[in-house]
Amino acid sequence: MSEEATIVQKDSRELSDTQISQYKDLELAANKEYIKDLKVLIDSSFEKQLGHFEDEELGVIAGYKYMFKYIFMNEEKWTDLQIQLGDRYFNSLNTEQTALQLSLNHAQKVKDLRIKYKGIKASTAPKMQVLNLPNSNVYLGSLINHSRNNVAIEIGTTIPDYLLGLLLIWIVVNIIGYAITGPVGCGISIVSFVIMVVVSVCLTHYNDNSLLESLRQQK
Repeated sequence: MSEEATIVQKDSRELSDTQISQYKDLELAANKEYIKDLKVLIDSSFEKQLGHFEDEELGVIAGYKYMFKYIFMNEEKWTDLQIQLGDRYFNSLNTEQTALQLSLNHAQKVKDLRIKYKGIKASTAPKMQVLNLPNSNVYLGSLINHSRNNVAIEIGTTIPDYLLGLLLIWIVVNIIGYAITGPVGCGISIVSFVIMVVVSVCLTHYNDNSLLESLRQQK
């Protein structure tokens, strides 16, 4: 869309050159604002979709849902699920609706200007622009690898949790010289468990970011 103001002519009431100049400046400013808003919308729409997907479908808790799906669902159901998620989170409908509203607001703003400057004879009101919308065919094929990685993370942190507990017991008994009693043994188990939970959360977060980055590459 051009930022230029529409061609303006005088009618029989002979608007002054100052009034015509004011109108041109106001319409030019309105055009620039409209183009800026459209650009911001296009540039931010995919990241907003990605953020919505991350909030709803990723994270430690949501990860368990897909781990169970990975274990029990067959390949055909996985394919259907990935297509459905792509259609749900990465369609262009919201962007199109917002762009349409921007266009309507801009047309109304120009119309109001022409009403204010009653002597203006101009071309027709601005039309809805054809937008280069973000890719709406994002395929979540990497979700199955993401879920497989989460399963590996959960299994992979279970054994180190047990080994860490044994190491802490050995340190307490052989280096500190403290006998292992009920409360001490329970404390060691809790410490090793907490450490492994932190490790698991960090690895899951890294796995989530890897999935998001793979989706960005489809943009």
